[in-house]
Amino acid sequence: MKDVMEYKDFIGSVRYSAVDDICYGKLEDIEDLIVFEGDSVKELNSAFKRAVEDYQDHVKKLSNRDASHTMKASMSG
Repeated sequence: MKDVMEYKDFIGSVRYSAVDDICYGKLEDIEDLIVFEGDSVKELNSAFKRAVEDYQDHVKKLSNRDASHTMKASMSG
């Protein structure tokens, strides 16, 4: 079983809350906290894709640059 979703090179975690009876997740490997949720797999998938699109648009508007979604570090020695 896979507990992540992938879209446009972004990864979203997938969790289930028995208390709230809802599926939820967050975009991984970014510096910001972006969450999404849905009552079904279909809703969760749509919310995840919408979160990625919204995040890319938001970052582009704020910084006038492409949304960098990974926190890759380059080390040279």
